[in-house]
Amino acid sequence: MDDKFIKTKKKSYTLFIILTCLLCLGILLLMAGVLILTLAKMMGLSIPFIILGCACTLAGMYGAPSAKTNYRTYLKYEVFIKSVNEEGIKSREILMNRLNMSEDAFDKMVNYCIKNEFIKEIEEKVETEEKHICPNCGKEIPEDSEMKFCPYCGGVLKGEENE
Repeated sequence: MDDKFIKTKKKSYTLFIILTCLLCLGILLLMAGVLILTLAKMMGLSIPFIILGCACTLAGMYGAPSAKTNYRTYLKYEVFIKSVNEEGIKSREILMNRLNMSEDAFDKMVNYCIKNEFIKEIEEKVETEEKHICPNCGKEIPEDSEMKFCPYCGGVLKGEENE
């Protein structure tokens, strides 16, 4: 695995942990501020605790979920990179199924990994099914049929000659 990728993944995880800790710290600071205000009746001392507690809580509450999503993306990238580089899987279909990704998301991930030189290449998109299409009307004909004429337009199908 590339050192640059590992460092980026670790930074993402560290940010997630820091923001989660900020959320907990913020809640504790809010509780301390309220306790100081309630028990000691010291308004001047409790206000900084409350303000700092609100700031930490908001930063953790809104930042931690997005940081976790970012980290999970890197985990998915790691599975992809290991599949291509270590296991030698190059088929788009197999990789997309393994990662349970849509084609657009998969293409973005491939472009990111190639641009940052995490992987070399993968197979180009390959049609898995060979479709039989009528040369006259362009409609799809069932593959297993042995028809000589198109059921839609009546035109002669490829490979069939008039006798």
